[in-house]
Amino acid sequence: MNSAPPERRPIRTGIADSLIVEIADHLARLAEAGERAAIDLRSLPMTAADRDDLESFLGRGEVTAELDVAGKSHVWETRYAGVWWVRHLMADGRVATE
Repeated sequence: MNSAPPERRPIRTGIADSLIVEIADHLARLAEAGERAAIDLRSLPMTAADRDDLESFLGRGEVTAELDVAGKSHVWETRYAGVWWVRHLMADGRVATE
């Protein structure tokens, strides 16, 4: 049971769960037809808790890369083959796209 006051509890919308289903569907289409897909996480009304849940579920694989071109970009393989997380940062370090 979460003993934190309601105003301090992480807000979860369920979007992470929906995204996991969508990612599984995309992976099936990748395996069947070679169809690639991308999900723009910044276009979704995700809370910090949603993003943390999704990142925790997907985990980290063995490959990571960092680019420094017009701001830093971090790319990492998740624990699921074919699923990559890409995070582009603005010059001030705030996330621009994910």
